[in-house]
Amino acid sequence: MDLWLQTLAGEMSKEDGLVVIDSTLGNEFVWVPVDNTSDFIKVGNFNTFAALTDPSYVSYNSGSSTETAEYNAMTTSVTQYKGFYIARYEAANDGSGKAISKNNQTVWTNIYWPTAKTKANEMYPVGTTSIGNPVSTLIYGEEWDATLRYMKDISNTTGEKYIINSTGMGNYSGGEAQAGQTAVAKVKNIYDLAGNAYEWTMEIFSTDYHVVRGGDFNSSGIAYPASFRDYDHPGFYYSSVGVRPALYIK
Repeated sequence: MDLWLQTLAGEMSKEDGLVVIDSTLGNEFVWVPVDNTSDFIKVGNFNTFAALTDPSYVSYNSGSSTETAEYNAMTTSVTQYKGFYIARYEAANDGSGKAISKNNQTVWTNIYWPTAKTKANEMYPVGTTSIGNPVSTLIYGEEWDATLRYMKDISNTTGEKYIINSTGMGNYSGGEAQAGQTAVAKVKNIYDLAGNAYEWTMEIFSTDYHVVRGGDFNSSGIAYPASFRDYDHPGFYYSSVGVRPALYIK
């Protein structure tokens, strides 16, 4: 990975969603600006769901020394550079067991949380030589909520905020779609933050449960919008739970 390229007109604006492509691997990411970094380390309240305001939800990691070091490196980077990159698409399996963020791929579901974390970390591990030296992780709760803040002024077809009612702006069709193939599910050039597949995160609910975000194809946009938070045991896997990596600049 020697060079990151910006994409075509309409995908080159920070306001609308600045897309970058790994010119060697073809993975696509979108820059999420975090102008007010004092907000970044606290989960935002975006709707009235108890899951978003319940103080037992902790937007952090499981507390291992490795994860703590990763978390600290990520937050330091976001503070310094005032942003991070989020995978444009829900991750797919490239066929050899590597996670990719590309259009029109089968979303990688039926994956345990530890495997999801490992595959996200392996995309661009620490020490990768490239412009900006990006490091990949499974998305953190802070990053998900920062992405929602970035999208907070976008409304759905009925005029309600997308982040609290994603009706008409996500795949809630009853069947999973290929990554990037539901046109209405693109917000700020990021696909399927709402619906299609839940996504594992680094956020924890308790010692035994990790948080998933965003709803799935079997749910509804009003009950399970982009901001929706639920939890599952990391040793379980489901056909409706996938992976979304993020990058911080090293």
